This record gives sequence, structure tokens and C-alpha cells, in this order.
Amino acid sequence: MRKVREAPMDNHCQVLLDKLFQYIDGELPEDEWRAVSEHLEVCERCETERRIYVRLKEMVSCCPHEDAPECLRQRVLDMIDRAKGAE
Repeated sequence: MRKVREAPMDNHCQVLLDKLFQYIDGELPEDEWRAVSEHLEVCERCETERRIYVRLKEMVSCCPHEDAPECLRQRVLDMIDRAKGAE
């Protein structure tokens, strides 16, 4: 693996970081996945962010899961219905 760039974050890096969770989850189309992979091979800053995102995802998946209270769920559904009606 070749790591060569530790330059300031540019627009290309920001676009990549916006797709990083999709990349980690394997949800990107193959051409985008390949482009992200190639960028990560040469950009240490983005690769570091990828490692942080992977660790964060691992930590969150270990947290206990709790259901939202029914009254909160109903309020959210009501807000969605009102927003749809406003369209």
C-alpha cells in the first residue's frame, strides 16, 4: 500500500468523505467504490478518516439498542404526514 499525500483537505477529499459510510457499507456502485479505494491508497488523511469511521461503526454496533417511546414515534409519524400534505 502506498501512502504519499498528507496535503490539506481539498474538494476531492470532501466529496470522498461524504461517501465514506456508503463505501464502508459496500453501498457504492462499483466505479465509485473503485475510485474511493484508489484515493484511499494515496491519501493518508482520508485513510485515517476511514479507519476512524470503521472504528466508530464498530463501537456503535456494540451499544444496546432501545426502542423509541411510542409517543415519540407517533409524533414523528405525524410530522412526516404533515410534511407530505404540505407538498
